[in-house]
Amino acid sequence: MVKSGAMNSKPERLAQLGMSQLASLCQQLVDDSSIDRATADRAWQLKRKWVELVGRETRPEPNLKTDEATQGELAALKSQMIELLATII
Repeated sequence: MVKSGAMNSKPERLAQLGMSQLASLCQQLVDDSSIDRATADRAWQLKRKWVELVGRETRPEPNLKTDEATQGELAALKSQMIELLATII
């Protein structure tokens, strides 16, 4: 899953993962009964946002401005997922 390396921090290792893998890890937090409610709720929000953005990204013929905005939102979302996951994993 996450490649380990002595020189890489958790956020660096998580940053190497794709968005679908990060969303999957968020879903695992949601499904884990040992995770506190606030963390699970945040993980759920992040995963739902990813689903929304992927849907927007895959619509036919997005205009350039919309596509750039979606890419920016995906980059911000990835940072938020990494921040959350790095504290748990």
